[in-house]
Amino acid sequence: MGRLIIHETNPRNPLFRFYMGYVFPLVKSIDEVTEVWIDPESWEGLKGMSFLNVSYFTFIPDFLPGFLMKPSLRLEAFLESGRFRSYSARYMVTLEKL
Repeated sequence: MGRLIIHETNPRNPLFRFYMGYVFPLVKSIDEVTEVWIDPESWEGLKGMSFLNVSYFTFIPDFLPGFLMKPSLRLEAFLESGRFRSYSARYMVTLEKL
């Protein structure tokens, strides 16, 4: 038995999806807009693996100015614990090999 931890961007976050799908390719000419985003729920039922859990986190970008970070982290904690957590920018899935 073994565990697999997957840390991925969350396609449910509309701002992140807009940025990665439209803004980033315009600003950086290195992207072909061919990403395949994996929904967190799609990991359930993966053959040979048992789905243990999914955690959602990160609403506030880490490049905020320092004076905005402290109040923003309180907002982020609120969002991560509420009903909007599934719209976070990132998620982590834990699977276990059967």
